[in-house]
Parts: sequence; C-alpha cells; structure tokens
Amino acid sequence: MRKCFSIFTDIQGKLQSQLKCLEDKLECQTSMVSEIQEFFKKRAEIESEYSVKLERLAKHFVTKQKQEKLKYVSESIGLWSTL
Repeated sequence: MRKCFSIFTDIQGKLQSQLKCLEDKLECQTSMVSEIQEFFKKRAEIESEYSVKLERLAKHFVTKQKQEKLKYVSESIGLWSTL
C-alpha cells in the first residue's frame, strides 16, 4: 500500500512540475501577445497619421497643378485675344 502511495505521490509531483512549466509558458506567451498588440496599435496610429499627411500633400499638389493649369489657360486665352 505504501508503494502505491509513493508512486501516486511521485506522479503527482511530476504532474505539478509539468503544470508549473505550462503556466510559465502561458504567462510568457500572454506577455508576448500583449507586446505584439501594443506594437500593432502604435503602428496603426503612425499609419493613420501618415495617411492624413499624405492626403494633405496630395490635395496641395492637385490644387497647385490646377492653379498652374488655370494660369496657363488664361495666358493662352489672353494671347489669342491679342491676336
């Protein structure tokens, strides 16, 4: 009977140590997932800011191009008017 109890205690100790290893691994992976979430959150913020700035740049460029085109057209019209 004592031998069975000894075997049972031995198995229980091994299972507890395995459980501890699994808990440590889970904690490590949970920490890693949190870090990855934070990374992607910051990345999304940066990309959002970038897209807003890029859109402003594009609008500025398009506006400038339209102004130059209107200037060219008005100069052309003025030239044809004088002829």
